[in-house]
Amino acid sequence: MIAKRALIKKVVESDRCVFPYDGLDKKISWEGEFMTQKQLQDRVAIVTGASRGIGRAVALALAEQGAKVVINYASSSTAADEVVKTIREMGEDAIVLQADVSKADQVDKLIEQTQEKFGRIDILVNNAGITRDTLLLRMKPEDWQAVIDLNLTGVFSAREPLVKLCSNSAADALLI
Repeated sequence: MIAKRALIKKVVESDRCVFPYDGLDKKISWEGEFMTQKQLQDRVAIVTGASRGIGRAVALALAEQGAKVVINYASSSTAADEVVKTIREMGEDAIVLQADVSKADQVDKLIEQTQEKFGRIDILVNNAGITRDTLLLRMKPEDWQAVIDLNLTGVFSAREPLVKLCSNSAADALLI
């Protein structure tokens, strides 16, 4: 790997380079010119809780690698729309779909709408989550249940239809 990086650095610093080097996502041809290699070209990813924070960063990284991205949100459509706008400005495809992933029927609809739009699902990033930080003695039962429903049951609910989809076809999917 060190030798590969040294070779890349040498080629990058030569006058034969066409594109600036910005990471190992570039590939060198024998002529020494760079070609962009998008690892996830034509793949479809759903990122739950993608309107902000880690979910937003993951969605942008997937799009940067060529994936078509479904930006899922529960309550902030404005932030989700901004993520889609950013992805489209990168020249990639993205859509916004609202769903509370703690509810199985909404997850089913999210999966169905994704398949209708893109015809496939290759990646599911279970990012949606909430915290209700407080001392256990002060935590209300409904707060506890909301955390369990989204952070645990939501992950289970989101992966279940995708596992069924993959087991009924020759498709592979990455569940994160």
